Amino acid sequence: MAYYEIAFDLGSKNTRAGIAGTDIFYNEPTVVAYSAKGNKYLGAGYAALKAYEKDKQNVVLRYPVSDGTVTDRAGAAAMIKSVASAVIPQSAYEPQIKAAVSVSAGSSADELREIERVFVDAGVYPVTFIESAVAAAEYMFNCFGVTSGGIINIGHKMTEIAAVSGGKTIEGATVYLGGDIINRGIVYLIEDKFHLSVRDEVAEKVKEKCISFNSKDVTTAVAGGIDLSSGLNKEVRVTAKDLYPALSDTMEYIAAAALSLTGGLEDDVLRQVRRNGFFLAGGGARIYGADSYFAEKLCMPVRMWDEPECAVINGMTRKFIKR
Repeated sequence: MAYYEIAFDLGSKNTRAGIAGTDIFYNEPTVVAYSAKGNKYLGAGYAALKAYEKDKQNVVLRYPVSDGTVTDRAGAAAMIKSVASAVIPQSAYEPQIKAAVSVSAGSSADELREIERVFVDAGVYPVTFIESAVAAAEYMFNCFGVTSGGIINIGHKMTEIAAVSGGKTIEGATVYLGGDIINRGIVYLIEDKFHLSVRDEVAEKVKEKCISFNSKDVTTAVAGGIDLSSGLNKEVRVTAKDLYPALSDTMEYIAAAALSLTGGLEDDVLRQVRRNGFFLAGGGARIYGADSYFAEKLCMPVRMWDEPECAVINGMTRKFIKR
């Protein structure tokens, strides 16, 4: 029987998986499709989106994970099966899969038990848990040649902030703000300024194309939606400057939380964090100017490496699981 130990980063927006000691990684949107009538399972990840695009009237999308909590047990298990089958080489025999799963440092015992049950449902057992901030730190610290520092891991639904040293979280906090709340802000801003109703998916695309930490940035993107006056389809061109308030409100709160965390550190740990600085991870770190913004707010170095959204899964496959 083939044996695999796989790292899973089960996020609200994306699910990532990787096998230790290889370059095999896989990333799918955390979404599951069901039939509108009969609630029949139709697919997970990209297969779910494809089913929805093909027949929107008869297909319902569900998001089985929110804020680090499983909200649809069957859907989450289907999601795990989907990404596991993608990263494991095809074999004539049923593989045995053990999982290392990233979780928030603030996850309750009940939440961890529910996550474990989901993996068992998916045929993946035993399960070990790794704090996502520690996994991100493993990757980022290795990239920059340090052994301690701060982590700001900006996800879709929440942000993990931690001081990490010696492979352990010394002090940590979870802020329930992330890319999702920025998207909502974009929806409200476009509605207020352009009298246009746009969907969250449109806000996400606009954010990816043009939002930045430069309040005077005039980079543009097209947003399509429903004109609130005529009820007709309409497109408008928005700038990063238009959207800046949606970004700044959220990030100011995250920066303040990071500063508050440093205020509670013992002197020796605080000196390490001030010397090495904070490291950005998660999809929110990809927003243009994020490192400079947080460096100014925190008054210390702030750095990130390529593909910060993959920092957690990369950290897990580097150290925490065996090939």
